[in-house]
Amino acid sequence: MLYNVINQISCRVSSGISHHSIILFWYPAGRRGNIMNKKEKKDKKLEKNAPKPAVVFDFDGTLMDSAPAVLATYRHILEKHGLSDQFTKEYENVAADISIENVMREFFPEKEVPKVTEEFLSYQRSHLIDLIQPTKDVNELLSWLKKEGYKTAVISSRARNAIVELLKDKDMTNDIDVIIGGADATAESQFSGELLTACRLLGAEHCVYISDDILNLTRAKYTGAFTIAFVRDGRKTGLFVEVGPDFMTPSMKQVKKVLKSDPLWLAYDLYDPSAEGEAPKKEKKVKKEEPKKAKKEKPAEEPKKAKKEKPAEEVKKEKKAKKKKEVKAE
Repeated sequence: MLYNVINQISCRVSSGISHHSIILFWYPAGRRGNIMNKKEKKDKKLEKNAPKPAVVFDFDGTLMDSAPAVLATYRHILEKHGLSDQFTKEYENVAADISIENVMREFFPEKEVPKVTEEFLSYQRSHLIDLIQPTKDVNELLSWLKKEGYKTAVISSRARNAIVELLKDKDMTNDIDVIIGGADATAESQFSGELLTACRLLGAEHCVYISDDILNLTRAKYTGAFTIAFVRDGRKTGLFVEVGPDFMTPSMKQVKKVLKSDPLWLAYDLYDPSAEGEAPKKEKKVKKEEPKKAKKEKPAEEPKKAKKEKPAEEVKKEKKAKKKKEVKAE
């Protein structure tokens, strides 16, 4: 009897932030044989020729490490207007994930929001643009995507002109095919619409969406995208797990590995959740049962007419007449 496997070694390896148990199989020299059958080879060929998805990035915190510059700018603007004491730790924890306009609405009247937003962008442009840098390993990922023929997009709550300006400063404009700014993830229909628009412009039927924002990932998931959570802060891992992304990683290098592996994004179809509320489902054909014919009810029987009772005098006369007949007969 020939043994294909002569040893098994179980080891633990780190893949992103999750761990997987891997079994290593050792084969004797010259006895390896045909590992993949015909069906597996056919499936592998199909995977290789599978249509490429659009790769869509969130901007702040995903494509760009902008948190230090964003927080420093908020502190400067609010201090300038005498509101620095109101910018608490709670605001600091969420400010980098919310649009500038929405943060400013927390501190200023609506009519002043456009003015202070422009102050924010102007100060960041003049003093802190060097603090905003591409996320580690993202340039290598973008170069590989370009080489392999993937189409890319950026969707962000940041204004489009600000995104373009930052990409130009970092010499990254040629790496991104579509840029959509001003997307509000708190409005489900708007964010889903922007994501679908990006995919349509890129001519893609499937989408891989990468973000460090929990709400953005949730909206993208509802839109039918394959979601990758970019977990910068390990303390937030539990929150990402609750959302249930398809993959979680603290490294852009792992994104490349995901795209090179099985095309799991083919399991999802893009759709607009605001159109019908749910993904379209195939309806099962059910034979319609014809309504049963109602049984004809028999007509109700007419009540029998009650016999009229004869008056007492007539009854007496009839009895006398009957007795006379009987006497005569005798």
